[in-house]
Amino acid sequence: MTDIWRTHVLFTRQWWLGVGLSICPWLFWIGFRDKRATGQFLLSGFMMIIVSSWLDQLGIAMGLWHYHWEVIPFMPANFPWNFSLLPVTVMFLHQYKSGIHPLF
Repeated sequence: MTDIWRTHVLFTRQWWLGVGLSICPWLFWIGFRDKRATGQFLLSGFMMIIVSSWLDQLGIAMGLWHYHWEVIPFMPANFPWNFSLLPVTVMFLHQYKSGIHPLF
C-alpha cells in the first residue's frame, strides 16, 4: 500500500492540497488568536475534533461518503478536515462570535 501511495498520490495536486489544508489553518490561527483565551479555544477545538471524527466515521461506515487521497499513509484520509479545518473554524467562531448561542 505504501508503494501505491508513493507512486500515485505523493506530490500530486490533491496531496499538496491536503498538506496545505492540514497546516495552513493552524498557522493562521496561531497568528490571529486571542492569546488570553488560548486554552478555552483549544478546548473548544478539541471537542470539535472529537465530534467531527465520530460523525465522520459514522458517515463513512454507513457508506454516505468516502475520501480518496491520504496525506500520510496509514492515517485517516479525513485528517485535514477533522483535525485542522473544522476545529480552527470553530475556534475562530468562538473567538469572534462569542455572543452566539453554542448550539448555533
